[in-house]
Amino acid sequence: MTTSLVKVENLHRSFGTVRAVDDVSFSMHSGEIIGFIGANGAGKTTTMRIIATLDTAERGTVLYRGKDTRDHQHEVRRIIGWMPDHFTPYNAMTTRDYLKFFARAYGFTGREQIMRVEEVADFTGVKSFMDMPARKVSKGMTQRLCLARMLLSDPEVLLLDEPAAGLDPAARLELKNLMRVLADEGKTILISSHILNELESFSDRLLFINQGKIIFSGNPSELRREIQGRSSFFLELAADTVTDQTAVIMLRLKEFLLCHGEIADVSIQAKSLTFECPAISDSEIAALLKLLINEGFPLLQFRRQEQQLENAFVEILARDTKRGEHEMV
Repeated sequence: MTTSLVKVENLHRSFGTVRAVDDVSFSMHSGEIIGFIGANGAGKTTTMRIIATLDTAERGTVLYRGKDTRDHQHEVRRIIGWMPDHFTPYNAMTTRDYLKFFARAYGFTGREQIMRVEEVADFTGVKSFMDMPARKVSKGMTQRLCLARMLLSDPEVLLLDEPAAGLDPAARLELKNLMRVLADEGKTILISSHILNELESFSDRLLFINQGKIIFSGNPSELRREIQGRSSFFLELAADTVTDQTAVIMLRLKEFLLCHGEIADVSIQAKSLTFECPAISDSEIAALLKLLINEGFPLLQFRRQEQQLENAFVEILARDTKRGEHEMV
């Protein structure tokens, strides 16, 4: 994965006094899935629209195989697939008619058109509702239809803006699987969300954007290194039901933990709790568990938890916000 297919260099885009994109730079490589994460209004959509040639940067360039996309818009639009965050099919069209319409727009005719429509419909799971009115299908089916439309021209670069929004868990899993298959076929994918756990499991690289600026670029392992130095643990009591006595034991357990070492951030949930402490060795974990048992706490579970990437995102975001406040002083 060494080929730089798309290179984004120093993009700037403002709307009035608001800097939507502020000196954004990154590269996209063949066969790579990039998760683009940021809060609503952080600059994700504007950046993606500029890459798709649907908006123009005031400064900076987007290069496709070394060519400036502003000078080669027609060529670029044929190799880029765009899936917007909001998509409404046309009235009075079946799913089949809708796909045939766009296939014609891409230059497919006759038998070739029929085969292409059938191919993308089969791949995206649209085939089962091809004769339904396009506007009557469910949210998940609508997202599949939008994906099918995007794939008709067999684009090299796929830009998907919040594609998982509103999907149920099964539909989200299907979307992830489709993205992985497309990447394995050599497609380059930039997929945005404001929810990190939607993207972390299948993204090769993560980009965080905040107030129009890229504040992190790296793979999930590099992101986890941002929060190294701490361990997170989960404890659960052996109790069939939650009673007043359970609540008393949980409070006593919390107080006991806070009196030992540098344990902090103890959070109680019914008959379980979580806590954090500086990274400790396996022998120190065993010693802590022995201590809890000797104190008579009826433990059902005690385990170390892998740090959640959301924690790193929050920390990086807070760090960037603090730096921005510093610069304004």
